[in-house]
Amino acid sequence: MSLLQFDNYEIDIEQRRLTEHGQPLRLGGRAFDILSTLVSRAGEVVTKEELISHVWPTTIVDEGSLRVHLVALRKTLGDRARRYVETIPGRGYLFAGDVRQIPRENDIVVMPQLASSPLAGNLPRIPKRLVGREECVRSTLELLESARLLTLVGPGGVGKTAVAVVCANVLAESKRVVFLDLATLADGDALLSSLATHLGLNTFGDVVLPGVLAELSRTDTVLFLDGCERVVDAAAHAAETILRESTTTQIVTTTRELLRTPMEKVRQIPPLEFPSDTENCSDIEAYPAVELFLSLAALAGDGVDISRRQDLQIVGDIVGSLDGIPLAIELAAARVFEMDLPTLHRSVADPIAFLRRGRRTAPPRQQTMRATLDWSYSTLSGDEKELLLRLSIFAGTFTTDAALSVWESTDRVDSFHDAFDGLFLKSFLVATQRGGSFRLLLTTRDYAREKLDESSFSMSCRQAHSAYCLERPPTATGKLTRLS
Repeated sequence: MSLLQFDNYEIDIEQRRLTEHGQPLRLGGRAFDILSTLVSRAGEVVTKEELISHVWPTTIVDEGSLRVHLVALRKTLGDRARRYVETIPGRGYLFAGDVRQIPRENDIVVMPQLASSPLAGNLPRIPKRLVGREECVRSTLELLESARLLTLVGPGGVGKTAVAVVCANVLAESKRVVFLDLATLADGDALLSSLATHLGLNTFGDVVLPGVLAELSRTDTVLFLDGCERVVDAAAHAAETILRESTTTQIVTTTRELLRTPMEKVRQIPPLEFPSDTENCSDIEAYPAVELFLSLAALAGDGVDISRRQDLQIVGDIVGSLDGIPLAIELAAARVFEMDLPTLHRSVADPIAFLRRGRRTAPPRQQTMRATLDWSYSTLSGDEKELLLRLSIFAGTFTTDAALSVWESTDRVDSFHDAFDGLFLKSFLVATQRGGSFRLLLTTRDYAREKLDESSFSMSCRQAHSAYCLERPPTATGKLTRLS
């Protein structure tokens, strides 16, 4: 199907994408269906009944649901929506814009099909459309126009690999792409041997590096090193050596912490945006975290309908409690077929126990939330592990001083600061917008608190936390001092 263009907008119905001046616009799934229907029949009056039948083909909804999503559509298009989408009293709606068809081959596709290069065939498979990541992918590709080493960093489950794979598919059209899953390596010593194998080389022992460098120098190549956490030192040394010796090579890494090598540029992969106040939000469905949940929940069965405002509010609260982490949202949405939304909402309060059933085809570390956190936890030092468990005692935000108060070991202050910095640099701690305070993601806190309960210092940590709270002045009480 061709692309449809009106003014500075393009709508790709097949890939469900709306852009303005080439920049993607955020639009919920139902609102997109309404717009695509109206644009496809530009100049015709489309009745309310026809719109409802097209947007909700298997569900009976009232006209109020249609109006809710028209509001979201008009908010996205702004003041211009009044001249595009006209209300015809007593009949329906009319799209009054001048619509033109554009052949698909002229469109710049952000997320194309896998390239024909045989080396691109080892890329992990991801959904054709990556919800809420269009701008993230675009800006990452822009960084790669000048960066020789780009690190995609963020907490576990945030979608670093997915963004990397989309970028790899785009780059594979013009360059050789080699993708290595470092999570499968027993240790860092196997990194270069694995790279040699992916390059089609038969090299052994001390001749691995020269052979790799010679092969990389033959043609422009982008190396994707996925999951560097456990072998970060080896990945850093390999990246530095390769970039120094091979001018035809770029490297993209995904990791929870930086490589800290020369030439490294950093791209933080944020969680998906979610509504902070579902009660007063008029376009809940337009937020990427909600859109992802709805698109995945729809796969649970034709009988699943989440169109009423109260249902959307619950979904907004669910994705908010999961901090907008795509993996957690995916695992939660998969349970829609077996429980209603209120039950699901209550269940995600215990995320580690609940988010346990992922895609069979996903890497083992991404099949459950516990597996993802087990993987990340295994990359921490002994002091970092202990401090993470102790910080889970805080129900909300905490300052560095508050964190130090539950460390207990006053003779190991330097160790505390090293561990605290390590947790922050490895994306376990989230800095609040106000600055000066931090928090753990809900899933991370739940995971760490389980381990704290099993630790030898659980009781003393709780006592230290209680003592800290009692010492604070009354005006300082709140989330910081709330007992768990």
